[in-house]
Amino acid sequence: MTADYHENLQRHGTVHVYQKDWTALDFKSAVTQHTKTVQSFRILEAKVLEIMDDRLLYNGEGCEHSVLKKGKKWASFRPAVLPPTSTVTEAKRKDVLNLLSVISAPIDVQEYYESALLIGEAPGSQDDEDDL
Repeated sequence: MTADYHENLQRHGTVHVYQKDWTALDFKSAVTQHTKTVQSFRILEAKVLEIMDDRLLYNGEGCEHSVLKKGKKWASFRPAVLPPTSTVTEAKRKDVLNLLSVISAPIDVQEYYESALLIGEAPGSQDDEDDL
């Protein structure tokens, strides 16, 4: 079923499949593990940012601030790959699956949507339920 969608779309353009052709990284979790939550400067005032070793330099010489937590290094900063998850709510997921069964959609179509609408711990907000 998924291959059929990809084949149809490839007739009209380029298809990039998540976790096959591209991935997204969880920078939010990695940043919270490596950087301080309270800074000794206002990042909004920075015009030029430069990362050197474990320091963050901004606005030229004389302004050096460490944004890393004690003992952390930029070299160990490795964001994890985000898993494929859906941001739809459980209620909307059930509605879609019920609709597919009511219209007697083929089994492979129902299985595709069951896997595509996996509800998981998606980073960010769950407020995007209308994006389906």
